[in-house]
Amino acid sequence: MAARTPAHDVTASHGTPAHTSWRREIVELAALFVTAGVAHLFATGVGLHAWGPISLVGLGVAMVVATVVHRTWLARRGRRRGTAEGAVLWRLRAAVDDTPGRLAVLADSLAQLHVNIRTMQVHPTYTGTVDEFLVHAPATVTADDLAHAVGRAGARDALVTPADVHDLNDTPTRTLTLATRLARAPHELPDVLAALLGADEAHRRSPEEVGLLDPATQPGGVVGSTMYLTVPEHGVLVLSRAGVPFTPAEFARARAMADLAVALAPVPRPATDPLRVEEKMITVRPARRDDLAGVRELHSRCSAETLYRRYRQGGPPPDRELRRLLTPELGHALVGVDDAGEVVALANLMWDGDRGEIALLVRDDLHGRGLGGDLARRLVAEARAAGLREVYACTSAENTAMIRTMRSLGLPVESRDDGGQLVLTARWAGVAPRRW
Repeated sequence: MAARTPAHDVTASHGTPAHTSWRREIVELAALFVTAGVAHLFATGVGLHAWGPISLVGLGVAMVVATVVHRTWLARRGRRRGTAEGAVLWRLRAAVDDTPGRLAVLADSLAQLHVNIRTMQVHPTYTGTVDEFLVHAPATVTADDLAHAVGRAGARDALVTPADVHDLNDTPTRTLTLATRLARAPHELPDVLAALLGADEAHRRSPEEVGLLDPATQPGGVVGSTMYLTVPEHGVLVLSRAGVPFTPAEFARARAMADLAVALAPVPRPATDPLRVEEKMITVRPARRDDLAGVRELHSRCSAETLYRRYRQGGPPPDRELRRLLTPELGHALVGVDDAGEVVALANLMWDGDRGEIALLVRDDLHGRGLGGDLARRLVAEARAAGLREVYACTSAENTAMIRTMRSLGLPVESRDDGGQLVLTARWAGVAPRRW
């Protein structure tokens, strides 16, 4: 895409090297004899004519002119080589029509200024695409020159700002490097996002403060050169940079990095203190793969009515489904184990975007003793730590135990009918929905 000025080495000899080989001496001596012989023949020939001296003067003048032209050409090549080595790095953004050959026209326009395109990124927007280039330009080329070159190529809304040599790292490498830094210190998320997006400032703000700064702005989005990103445990991160608006693609990158910080941050695990249920001591802990046999036994000791309320089908699920419930890819699973080592309860939190579905199964002989409510509260704590904004449970209107459990969470609960199924939703304040 870019035209690179060739850089040829230009050297001048200022004397014979100290260690000249005998072969070179013979060649130079032979060339001297040949030159002297040719000069003698030429001088003898022209001396026989009246215009001989004039020819000699003209030949001398032509040799002087040729020497001056040659030295001027070498000087220009040397300057081009020097500017290529000491070029200025610029960041250039412009809206380029997504049509065949348009980028080639832009590259040719920049090449006329001896500008070298080093990297390129495409930022999809709601109205088209914005192309971002990192270019090396000679020191004599200004930001206005670059903007005019972009305009000649038919691009629009050109923004030209100075860039840093560290920006030459390709985007995947820089992103992985910053992710490694985030893995070691999740609390450095604002600094990581500033480095990722080239932001000048990154500050933590509360949703109320953001509202005071701009009442029309909702915490979570892009307004020109300012980005608002809601992150659990961080509040609202406000990032800004001078002159260069953020794009939806950059917001998506920031959102993904923030989600990584949430996933890497220490998550408070449910307490494993034993829970006394009348004469039994129940320990609640995270489920493991080796709990499969105990969970299978739990299902065998539950009535058909209990299993139907949990799974909306008769009989227990197959082992492959039980394995998925014990170690979900997106979510958490808890088991309640009595003092005899038997699994007496299973609780699941399955992520559904920025929501979480709660499902409980408690052995029949322990119904109505508070175990289900304790499991549900622990799942809510997990959901809030993961940055979810609400939890819900799908059940039937006859399942009064589950309805009481959801209403015992101390959160506002909404209920709605969904094709004969009752959906109970509990949400908490202060956590904005995730934006995917």
